[in-house]
Amino acid sequence: MKRLLGVMFAGAVLTACASTAQNQVILKVASSQAECVGVAPQKCLLVQEVAETVAAIADWEFFYSNIDGFTYEPGFEYTLLIDKVPREHVAADQSSMIYRLAKVVDKTAKTSENMPKTLSMTKIR
Repeated sequence: MKRLLGVMFAGAVLTACASTAQNQVILKVASSQAECVGVAPQKCLLVQEVAETVAAIADWEFFYSNIDGFTYEPGFEYTLLIDKVPREHVAADQSSMIYRLAKVVDKTAKTSENMPKTLSMTKIR
């Protein structure tokens, strides 16, 4: 019986760890914000989702959501480890995900490179 409980506990721990890793993303946050329009005009963070290889970094995108626990300072480029948690009750103008800061991986005083002059609303976070 003790052995069975031990195996069940280990399985639960491994399952919890696996689901956490799948719900994390690394975002690069630009050193400046951009004017954007969601429900109303606002300032949005500009982000790139970082893949495992540098060659796979996505284009800059508007980030309409907040990142819980993150305080943005203009003039710094950030690399953030973010937990993505599904939102239970989603309003029509909300993201289906809650974004929470897990860790500031890097914070560098610099001007972000390869920033587009204008961004189209092709992908909304």
